[in-house]
Amino acid sequence: MQPQVGRPKDLKKRQAILEAATQSFLSTGYEGTSMDSIAKQAGVSKLTVYNHFQDKAQLFGAAIAMVCDQRLPKHFYQLDPNKSVEAHLTDLAVAFLKMLYSEEAIKLHQLLTSLASQAPELVSLFYNAGPQQTRTNLLSLFQQFQQHQLIEMDDESVAIDLFCSLMTDVHHDRVIWGIDPVPNHEQIQAKIKKQLSIFFKVYPLH
Repeated sequence: MQPQVGRPKDLKKRQAILEAATQSFLSTGYEGTSMDSIAKQAGVSKLTVYNHFQDKAQLFGAAIAMVCDQRLPKHFYQLDPNKSVEAHLTDLAVAFLKMLYSEEAIKLHQLLTSLASQAPELVSLFYNAGPQQTRTNLLSLFQQFQQHQLIEMDDESVAIDLFCSLMTDVHHDRVIWGIDPVPNHEQIQAKIKKQLSIFFKVYPLH
């Protein structure tokens, strides 16, 4: 009898597949990665990989979502009544920038740049699993701020645009392209403090 989907052993296999896929995509690229190689690296059969993921594209999207969830867990988007809005957004921004400046993210950016003209559907998969999901999570947090009347914000979507733009500025681009070194924790903190001061001028705290 086959084990039911969702049992612990299945979840462990799924996690092993995702971790193997992430390593493979980043080290050998999308085209250089096969379901066979992922199965071998994960220590499972090829059939097991297909039992969890329909095809390589779906696995690619799931791997991106996993990395984002690991770097930016859901608790960053949940309102803590004991924390100020500034503390919430500072903690979130630190995790956000450390994710973007991680070796994984920089390699992924390089991979997506090479795929943009050849496989735009994969770039869309990345956007939906990564940036779009982050925007959805930010929307939830900003709505919680609004519901508790913690900040003056007419349009959460516009506020998300500003927040993300402030964090991913020209210096961010220079880091991603390897022109400038990855900033350390103190430099990230200083940048966030400066950028949030601009954000709160547009969206005053109550």
